[in-house]
Amino acid sequence: MKCKIGSANILCLLTVCSMWIIPLGCAHFRSSTQVVLDKPPYVHGRGMEIESQGFKLGHLPVVMDRRSEDPRTKETWDALLSAMGQFLEDKGWSAPLDPIDMPIKEAPDIFVGHEDMFDAPISGASYSDDDEIPPMVLYALNGSESWKARASEIAEASGVDGILFLTVGLTEYLIRQKTILGKKELALGTGYSVPVKWLTSLEDPIDVLHVAGALLDRTGKIIRFGAEGIVSAEPASFFESIISLRNSISDETIRMLITDKRREDLDGNPLSYRVAFQNLIAQLLQRQSLIIK
Repeated sequence: MKCKIGSANILCLLTVCSMWIIPLGCAHFRSSTQVVLDKPPYVHGRGMEIESQGFKLGHLPVVMDRRSEDPRTKETWDALLSAMGQFLEDKGWSAPLDPIDMPIKEAPDIFVGHEDMFDAPISGASYSDDDEIPPMVLYALNGSESWKARASEIAEASGVDGILFLTVGLTEYLIRQKTILGKKELALGTGYSVPVKWLTSLEDPIDVLHVAGALLDRTGKIIRFGAEGIVSAEPASFFESIISLRNSISDETIRMLITDKRREDLDGNPLSYRVAFQNLIAQLLQRQSLIIK
């Protein structure tokens, strides 16, 4: 499937297609959905009647996504995962659930990034050869049949009607031109964009640490999914981009997220990871009152 997408900032372009993927060694199909988005919020899917009386929501432990899981940096990430889990419990929006003891490749996969990213789980181009810049893509792959069966067992045992599945990881977002006068920005999430120097190339992706996730029904099937950017690497300068140099998010940046990285554009300067985390959950649950902006 191809869709035309220009380099100008577009309010919202959606092209939805359903695909069927057969994992190796698995006799069952795993359905997936791919959505082309040019502007936050990076979220898609239908809602659930979560406001109805008696609805109970649960959450699985926050985990690393499959593209960022690396034993060499486990200690660095563990502290952030623990802080996010504690933040979620303190809020009391959902009940903690037992972890699903299966490899991450069996779990749902939520991806937000540009289609040309090295390990993007995208099948087929979503833009034409005439487009200079690939689109931002939001992608969700349902968990394996065995993973969904285990999620369903946990939901039944815990008496929950919906499950939050949340991951943290590194990806790549694209800079967009904000005005015809050349102003550029990196749109990280709900109501959150950071300005970019006008000489920065639109073709060079920026490393982003984000939280992604999905709202699942009692059977473990994805109902709604999305992502919110937490922090980005510093865009390469004009001269760095000429020689293909890129800045990355360091382990020190990840460690600083827990106590030092704050949204200074918001009242009270809340921690960046907490804002992204809360806004993602608000978008998944379609609860506008929870959005921080």
